[in-house]
Amino acid sequence: MPHPVPALRLAADASDPITRALIEEAPIELRVQQIPYVTLMATPTDLPDLAAGFAFTDGLAAPTEIQSITEAGTVVDLALAPAALQRFLQRRQSRVTRSYSSCGVCGVESASDLPPFARVAPQPIPRAAIRQALASLSAHQPLNQETGAAHAAAYASPTGEILLVREDVGRHNALDKLIGARLREDDTRPGFCLITSRCSSEMVQKATAAGFSVLVAISAPTTLAVEQAKAANLTLIALARTDSQLLFAPSP
Repeated sequence: MPHPVPALRLAADASDPITRALIEEAPIELRVQQIPYVTLMATPTDLPDLAAGFAFTDGLAAPTEIQSITEAGTVVDLALAPAALQRFLQRRQSRVTRSYSSCGVCGVESASDLPPFARVAPQPIPRAAIRQALASLSAHQPLNQETGAAHAAAYASPTGEILLVREDVGRHNALDKLIGARLREDDTRPGFCLITSRCSSEMVQKATAAGFSVLVAISAPTTLAVEQAKAANLTLIALARTDSQLLFAPSP
């Protein structure tokens, strides 16, 4: 939840004390059956969704292998099926517990630790649906409306109706929360994903892992994100505005 913080508004010839709502950022510790897994700098909301989405996109566990998620403050514990638990223990022996910033996988020891990219089935989305989703997204971002500092990841129907939104101080966290929420609800409705941030390679990886065929980003993509989107058959649309968008993948 937003926190009121005192500040001083500085103008050209005056200063006024005000109270400003700020977004919360905290270290969120994910555990697997009480064994440390990873620490994420994130907004402490929708933490079971974050845990489920991160565990899935990190290649730790399929949705059916997550038996339960327990939340206690900023600690979230996952109980995994035996096969997934064994994978976790083997992985833990080969590398130290990681800490992730809200910007991604800076704590990974080597490129071989990165989750693989999945290929997705192409899905046509009308341009009007993208414009509709872009036009209505801000109304579904209460945390950003209050603080001006939250990223959002949304899932929209093929007609552009916003079906689900998750917000976080980190763009990767917002996407993991969205993916986790859909997994936990067993939501298989068709549609596309819309993010309010730039599109990096990791955002493409998470989107394809979730089976999204279309990823729309309000900001620009990186070169690697475009390459990976093409390789994965992902339709990548970026610098998206209600009046124009740029199609980067598949090849124009």
